[in-house]
Amino acid sequence: MNQLDSTERDDAIIDLAEFNNNEVIEALFNIAKNDQVNRILQASAGEVLTEFWIRNLKIDYKKLTKFTNSALNEALGL
Repeated sequence: MNQLDSTERDDAIIDLAEFNNNEVIEALFNIAKNDQVNRILQASAGEVLTEFWIRNLKIDYKKLTKFTNSALNEALGL
């Protein structure tokens, strides 16, 4: 994956923050828990998921415990 692809994918993940639904949540969770995915993308997915949980006043601890370190660090920073 080249840098442009990574940047575009990161922007797309951030844009998903506008769509708080189960399909988006599962897609982001699959990124946030996957060590094979670019760490920047993991972190962005973790950030967006955590923003959903904060807005909904309900944290999904079961999902949170499965985050990669990159996603978890970003989530805990919010």
